[in-house]
Amino acid sequence: MRKIFLILGTSLSFFIICFLLFIYFTSEHFSDTEAASFFCKGAAAKTLDLNRPIKVLTWNIQFLAGKRYVFFYDAMDGSGKDEAPSLADTELTLKEVTRVLNDENPDIILLQEVDVDAKRTYYQDQVQLLFEALSTHFPCVSSSYYWRAGFVPHPHILGSVGLKLATFSKYKIEKSERHALGDFPSDIITRQFHPKRAILESLIATTQGLPFHVLNTHLEAYSQGSDLMQHQVDVTSQLLQQIDKLKHPWVLGGDFNLLMPGKKSYYDLSPLQRSLYQEKSELHVLTDQFQVVPLPSEINSDTSGKWYTHFPNDPEVKGPDRTIDFLFFTSQFKNTDHYVRSHDTLKISDHLPLIGEFIWLGAQ
Repeated sequence: MRKIFLILGTSLSFFIICFLLFIYFTSEHFSDTEAASFFCKGAAAKTLDLNRPIKVLTWNIQFLAGKRYVFFYDAMDGSGKDEAPSLADTELTLKEVTRVLNDENPDIILLQEVDVDAKRTYYQDQVQLLFEALSTHFPCVSSSYYWRAGFVPHPHILGSVGLKLATFSKYKIEKSERHALGDFPSDIITRQFHPKRAILESLIATTQGLPFHVLNTHLEAYSQGSDLMQHQVDVTSQLLQQIDKLKHPWVLGGDFNLLMPGKKSYYDLSPLQRSLYQEKSELHVLTDQFQVVPLPSEINSDTSGKWYTHFPNDPEVKGPDRTIDFLFFTSQFKNTDHYVRSHDTLKISDHLPLIGEFIWLGAQ
């Protein structure tokens, strides 16, 4: 009997060790700062002249899923039954995203939630699909994972995940880095399967010799009960301060999953939706220091609906109802125009594209 228990104990230990090794080696691990991939097609990429207007677009494209689904994480009451979009919907949404991007024709495109090798989107490389569709006008692309695992044992996933930040540029990218924002507070095993949020920084070559720092991010969601959002905005602030010390121009865009500071943006939400946020938004760390569009005064005004960038898939929400996507920018830039494109994008993603146009005031 003792021998049997010894064999069972040894077998169980071996199984646990193999399981832990499988978890570790099939999930992605990142350094605080590391090189990110970038590519420029042939000699098509030009050098950016900072003396001309610069147009930047940021958009969370929701892995090209479209708006016909309520995914398992979308409904506040947990009633979301969808696990993946159809292949046809991803193909249609790719065409729609490409249509909008080509029509807006910005200089820089910042995209979040771009799937690569994920089971839910049929192992598509959506960065490559977008690059193929856009490379005539946007010959440079940089990207970095912020969620990657060979197998996630969640009952609604049960397969691989791969989610990237992707930056497309009309101008030459000379360098790209990934900056970690901190992991979700959980046990060591669960943490391996969770998204690992980051900032993707791309350095654009300019005729003035100053690198233009283009930063793309997607902060944590569903982090109630922790100080993770505070930590992530603090890390973001520190990075922007470092760039400012270099006196280099920069712009940061993305899905911040945070409301603009101000009571209106918070109390305009239903009590259930409001539970996702703090009454005093952690975003104030950034808005207190840096310029941002949409403006705080716009979001906390009677015309705040004009600036909504998020249309949740939750059936409780009947239309765009909050602003959580922003463009922050250096004091070397003056914003000359900004807007949310909503008239023809409500069925493309659960986010709407935010566009800002800037002129350079010169090195300071």
